[in-house]
Amino acid sequence: MPPNAAANTAAAPETVTTTLDGVTRELRIYPRLSGDAFQHAADRDASNAVQALPLFPEFFRLFAGGYFDQMMRMENLNNTMRLGRDQGADLYARFVLAARILDVQELPELYLNGDARINAYAGGLHRPMVVLQRGILSILNEAELLAIIGHELGHVKCRHSLNTSLTRLFASVGVNTVASLFPVVGHLAALAIQHGLLHWSRMAEFSCDRAALLVVQDRQVVASALAKLAGFQEKHIPDFNFEALLRQIDDYERYDENTLQAAAKLQRTLVTSTVGRQNSDGSVSYGDTHPQPVLRVKRILDWGDSDQYRDILAGNYVRDTSTRPALAPHPAGSPKCSQCGNFMPTGSAFCSHCGQRL
Repeated sequence: MPPNAAANTAAAPETVTTTLDGVTRELRIYPRLSGDAFQHAADRDASNAVQALPLFPEFFRLFAGGYFDQMMRMENLNNTMRLGRDQGADLYARFVLAARILDVQELPELYLNGDARINAYAGGLHRPMVVLQRGILSILNEAELLAIIGHELGHVKCRHSLNTSLTRLFASVGVNTVASLFPVVGHLAALAIQHGLLHWSRMAEFSCDRAALLVVQDRQVVASALAKLAGFQEKHIPDFNFEALLRQIDDYERYDENTLQAAAKLQRTLVTSTVGRQNSDGSVSYGDTHPQPVLRVKRILDWGDSDQYRDILAGNYVRDTSTRPALAPHPAGSPKCSQCGNFMPTGSAFCSHCGQRL
């Protein structure tokens, strides 16, 4: 457990009342919630594994100076709409509500772009940003949209920014470009790091699906949102049936009862990491960054029926005990890097400025 987190006994739960899709809901909020309270163990293990790989600090040091953060923010300011209390106030209010429920202290900037594709993402190594694509607004109801916003804020709570930034780097410039900066061993090291980051990215989604459930506190809402993100929109299936989806998950689980069928599931997971997948725009992707939709739904449904989830709802969860004034870029007590002297977030494994391993 990180030094800024502590397990607390249950306190009287706090709530906030809101209206979603015409239904009044009373939602629990989690004061001083630590990301460690809900982070999936596979997410944490995969992150530790990739950051322990040879040359990882060197790869990180090259791209951690803030240049890519600035480029991302400039791109958003140039091509998207930044939301706030005076721009897209209703949508921004949902964003603030989700942040309040999860106790996100340093509120990220929120952007809406005009892309009709169905997606949302969080980024920013030094300055968190959440981007919603226009296509997502056309298929989700208010509760489902709140769940997806909670998912993206889960990346912030779980401190995913380092690995996310490097994963986006590999996707944008390609493994060969990155490897060329390190002669002789660069290609093998880059491939190992890329493979590790892709595995981590899939595991990280399980953590953030939990954040989505903590926000909306209705596992059927999260399941329907994930189904829609997978491409099953209301115009295709207007009468979404939760029980039928549960039966489908049961059928999927039975594949593990047969060795050959289990091998078929494994082959589906590995094929895009080795052969590549042709995208609609003609590009080729190597490796999935997200788990398969049915598996994600199963995992979140299982967690929604777990003691861990019920304990968090009851107010018994790991709390963040660091000193962190709201919206402060460097909370009191933040450590300084011994190499470059810059401030770092408490609990960091690397300096976000020079890449020094702590």
